[in-house]
Amino acid sequence: MAFSLRKLNSLQHEIRAQIEALETPPVLEVNAFDDPVQRAPMVAEEWSGKRQDAEKLREVLFEIRKTVSAANHVSGLNDVLADTAMVDEKIKATRKALEKDARPSDDVLSGTKQKILEDDGRSTMFAEYNHKVPFGALNQEVRGELEQELTRLRKQHRDLKDQALEINVENKVDLSPSSVSVLEQHGVI
Repeated sequence: MAFSLRKLNSLQHEIRAQIEALETPPVLEVNAFDDPVQRAPMVAEEWSGKRQDAEKLREVLFEIRKTVSAANHVSGLNDVLADTAMVDEKIKATRKALEKDARPSDDVLSGTKQKILEDDGRSTMFAEYNHKVPFGALNQEVRGELEQELTRLRKQHRDLKDQALEINVENKVDLSPSSVSVLEQHGVI
């Protein structure tokens, strides 16, 4: 049976959830009504069956992972995802460069230096900065270029995401009949 890469991704989430639900600790709850000696083997058998079901689902899960991995390589999705990660890092770096305001005028910078020089220690104006006042170092022109770069990077990021989605939807891969059977038995498909 053929599935899109996108569908297989959602199936993996569902399979993981079912495995987690099946893998409960083997606990025997003793109460005043049931015979714990009789219940113990039944609880152990029930737990063993759930464990076997979880193992079958886990085998299918990793078959899907291998299949998706191979399809991602062949389809070029791995490269698109790597490019997307690179653009994400560039966006972060550009945003960080734009965190500070633009560099103030030369008059403001010179005036600030003069005030620091004139401070005789009585003023608290510069105390919190240890007689240093931080300003953005980039002028408005450079910041404008960075903002344009950020706009371009965001567009590139959207385009890469669209390309990844297209690959995920268009590419289909087959699962083995036994895997399909296990998924059907557990209501995943």
